[in-house]
Amino acid sequence: MSDFAVHAAGLRRAPLRAVHAWHVPLGLGGADAGERARIRQEAEQRLAERACWWWAAAGGVPRSARTQARSPLP
Repeated sequence: MSDFAVHAAGLRRAPLRAVHAWHVPLGLGGADAGERARIRQEAEQRLAERACWWWAAAGGVPRSARTQARSPLP
């Protein structure tokens, strides 16, 4: 997300959504549920750390954040 997006959402009072896509590294193709949960938790933590500045700068603009598992391959 950029400063521009935060500023534009604030001017328009438009919802602001942050999405962080994550994937299991290809070398871990057979990762078990515990490993996938650890990777997802790390992605959620990174998003929360980054989003706290955006949320403070966005003021009263409606906002949401989520992580999404995606394959690194098309």
